[in-house]
Amino acid sequence: MDVFLASRRTISAPTHYVVGNEAGDLDSLACAVAYAYVYRDEAPWVPVVQTRRSDLRLRPENQLILRHLGIDEAHITCLDDVQNLDRTHHVVLVDHNRATGPFVKATIVGVIDHHVDEQLYKDAALRQVYAPSDAGSCASVLTRIVRDHFLPPALCDLLYSAILLDTIQFDANVGKAQAIDYEARDRLAPHSSWATTTEASRHFHAMQVAKNDTSHLTTLEKLRRDYKQFSCDGAEQTTWDVGAASTTEPLDVFCATSRFWDDMATFAHEQGVHLLMILTSYEHQDNDHASRRLGLSGLAECPT
Repeated sequence: MDVFLASRRTISAPTHYVVGNEAGDLDSLACAVAYAYVYRDEAPWVPVVQTRRSDLRLRPENQLILRHLGIDEAHITCLDDVQNLDRTHHVVLVDHNRATGPFVKATIVGVIDHHVDEQLYKDAALRQVYAPSDAGSCASVLTRIVRDHFLPPALCDLLYSAILLDTIQFDANVGKAQAIDYEARDRLAPHSSWATTTEASRHFHAMQVAKNDTSHLTTLEKLRRDYKQFSCDGAEQTTWDVGAASTTEPLDVFCATSRFWDDMATFAHEQGVHLLMILTSYEHQDNDHASRRLGLSGLAECPT
């Protein structure tokens, strides 16, 4: 897989991209790489992680899988590498269904997702958008789409790892895993490095530890790590730009630094949003009970 990704980086003027969402999580990475590899003979698809190259370190769980597969991070195509897109460029969106960043100027020819459908790109040649209640992971949707193709063990590892993380290892108490996720597990697990339940559990916990360890990150890096942005209509024909940053630590811990509110204001200003949300999801160390908290920070300048 490393050789394939390196070959994508040598394309001098790419015309075909597969891109995940701006959070750059493992689901997005796995789906982009898998689609580009499976359909490599149909077009020179370049898989893109929609984050800056310097921000790859914000996702240690991704780095864990890349090391396992022997993939050099230098061979990953990042947002920095994508420039001057227009309608002559063809793009497949995975793990989101509204183009962002430079990809809004391209021609969207495919959409594969498991989020709320924004009803865009209805004329795309490939459009498979499952509701969150029907698919816990985009990797499961992609696995169904490519079910008749050969998947090398490296792709099975990538896709299965993403599904394990997104479904919290098929935890029934969490309720994220749906029928399509179990179907994908049955397709991928036997050909992966973690064919047994015990092996999969050990691998999942290793990824969770890596994902939840944000001790090496600054507040600004934590905000960038899992960030998405959207617009919504307000009163009197105004439009609010809203940012949502997710974190894996308790809100009181996240807010503990002396410069927290200054960093929040700086980040919100850089992103150009009126409201910044902090979404926390974490497990209590004493009883493994999961908790969620929401923090809101509004800027003084409201939309007009």
